[in-house]
Amino acid sequence: MPLVSADNPVNPVAIALRKYRNITTYQVTLRSKSHNSFEEIRYYYKSAYIRMEFIKPVPGVVLTYNPVKKQVRLRIFSFMNQVVTLSPDNEMIQSSSGHKVDESDIGSLLGIVEKLQSNGKTYIMGDEILSGRQTALVKVTGNGDFTVCGVHQYDPRSEVEKR
Repeated sequence: MPLVSADNPVNPVAIALRKYRNITTYQVTLRSKSHNSFEEIRYYYKSAYIRMEFIKPVPGVVLTYNPVKKQVRLRIFSFMNQVVTLSPDNEMIQSSSGHKVDESDIGSLLGIVEKLQSNGKTYIMGDEILSGRQTALVKVTGNGDFTVCGVHQYDPRSEVEKR
């Protein structure tokens, strides 16, 4: 398992962050596990506007975020036309680990991993083909008890280790 330093020019976290900054639109299905929950969300991002369609644990919920108005619109069930408008700081719409919708994009995740890397170790765990592209599996672990947003270890093959 090769070790990569944070200041290495081929640091995969830094490369991913640089590439992310050039992206204006993407969509992804996020699967997030922790010791007490599993979430699956279809996630759409376009110029800081966010749409999240929940698959698990509550299918049918749709959440949209408008960065200009800094507000979230929440539709609980698709067959009902009722929409609730909330602040992104509202605890009711934060993830089980406390993440807010306005900090939920891939760039925010990479920022957390980069901060963890600044006081931790980064390992290249191997390569994997994902959607026809070669990717590197990267594991980042904080030194000692170091955490960022409650995360001590990021390993895409397992649960995020929270402390």
